[in-house]
Amino acid sequence: MKNLSETERENRRSKDIMQIKKLAQDIKVNKFFWCSLSEDFNSSDVNPLVDYISTIAVDSIDNEKYWYPSPDHIKAEITFWKPNKTVFEHLTLGGSGDNEFIDVTGESSTQIRNSLNNAAGAFEWDTDNKNINLIAMEMGNASHHNIDIGEAVFGTEEFIYGINREQRWHRANNGFFEDIQFNKKVAGVIVVKRKEHSPICEYTKLLFINDRFKDRAEQIGLIMNFDKVIHFNDLIQDDN
Repeated sequence: MKNLSETERENRRSKDIMQIKKLAQDIKVNKFFWCSLSEDFNSSDVNPLVDYISTIAVDSIDNEKYWYPSPDHIKAEITFWKPNKTVFEHLTLGGSGDNEFIDVTGESSTQIRNSLNNAAGAFEWDTDNKNINLIAMEMGNASHHNIDIGEAVFGTEEFIYGINREQRWHRANNGFFEDIQFNKKVAGVIVVKRKEHSPICEYTKLLFINDRFKDRAEQIGLIMNFDKVIHFNDLIQDDN
């Protein structure tokens, strides 16, 4: 199972989150908090944000949204909730994310395809009547979306306009399942992704099926109850 590694942008954001988590330990409040950051949030905002959190944490209402620095200019969105049983000595970061869709065109799908290539290298045999090779991925990063996975495994979505200006949708021949090294090895890619912003949550389970093995989808479904099976010719939309 592959856990999608961080992009360069996420690496910078992770440093901010880790600093927020560390400084929040000085806030002696028995609560979790979730912190979503906007694209214009930067390292100079970390200390002022934590100062703001310290002023509202004690009297905060569970699951109510709080905005820094203001509702008119949101750099961070914070949500608090009390633990069911555990008692914490300080405010504890329960999770983080992005406050808006981040466009990292091409970066995520390329990264995912490279990750799939590395994972598939472990298979020394093809998918056949006796073997079904699958790669499972956990998708928890905000910059990775269903369409990124779809373009990585099936190929880039493109819209072509004909001489009469009619629009036609198709995929480029650059997907993982089209790679001659792997197109007979890997029957599908399983993706699990968080449904909620909390430490304990349910997951959406998706199966991206290699078209060469679409007749095996029902058999693969016996190992996991998938929320959706996605095929080569599906126009993919995110369910976030």
